[in-house]
Amino acid sequence: MPIELGSPRALGNQLREKAIRKISCVVALLLSDEETIDKRIHETRKAVKRLRAVLRALGTTISGSDFAVIDASLADVGRQLAPLRAARAISDTLVMVNRGFAHDQPELAERMSQALLQHSANVKQQSCLPDRLQGACDALLATSDRISLLKTESCSWSVVSFALTNTYRQARRRFRKALRTDDAEDFHASRRATKHHLHHLELLRPMWPEILGAEAEKAHDLADILGEDHDLADLKALIPELPMELESDEHQVVHRAIEIAVRKRRDRAEPIAARLFAESARAWEARHTAYFTAWRAESKE
Repeated sequence: MPIELGSPRALGNQLREKAIRKISCVVALLLSDEETIDKRIHETRKAVKRLRAVLRALGTTISGSDFAVIDASLADVGRQLAPLRAARAISDTLVMVNRGFAHDQPELAERMSQALLQHSANVKQQSCLPDRLQGACDALLATSDRISLLKTESCSWSVVSFALTNTYRQARRRFRKALRTDDAEDFHASRRATKHHLHHLELLRPMWPEILGAEAEKAHDLADILGEDHDLADLKALIPELPMELESDEHQVVHRAIEIAVRKRRDRAEPIAARLFAESARAWEARHTAYFTAWRAESKE
């Protein structure tokens, strides 16, 4: 579930307490047997990204050293679980790619599918899954303890607004750079920045749910498309390591299918980003400050 502000008062304390509660929920999920392992890992990685966004929203309220330690700890949780998520994501990505040649070359599509399934199984077998899950839980609990010690009383809207505007500015710049370079790494950097912006929009949603909910939905759409772009790049890099051999013409077929899928996603991303990042950072900050002011006035009535 997204992390959202509950009221326009005591912003820093709200964010701190919501982060602590989110960590408790995530640890319970990781240790539960009620969901599949893929689901638990996926939800944990999403929660970690939201927690890192909350940390950024606290801005200058917390010291640079506290930020660095907590952010690094959260990032490490994501890295511990990344190989498991990547194995599943690449398998899902192959489904998209196979559509480009499955009709004409069903045997090749089947071989690719089987190779990816074997790769995913190998990753899980070699990952020491129980140790990774326990390590993630331990790191999250230690992070919760650190967050509980943060002094957040001085966190005002001006602090939050400054931090969120910087995130918006970075997301806007990174997408524009990716368009200029058409480079996979730049699109990946754009995805990360867009994710941070998305989670900040989720925080602000209660200020005006109809408007900010729609903004967050568009940011989510863009982040998903850029995520597929990144998964396609990962698949392309992984092909030489798969337990199968491809003839030269088969390599061309697969790579061409990946390139077509990438182009389709970048073409879809551009008009969404044009709308999402239409404003200058200064205009974005002014608009959301006006929303906050109205929300605060409404809460006093």
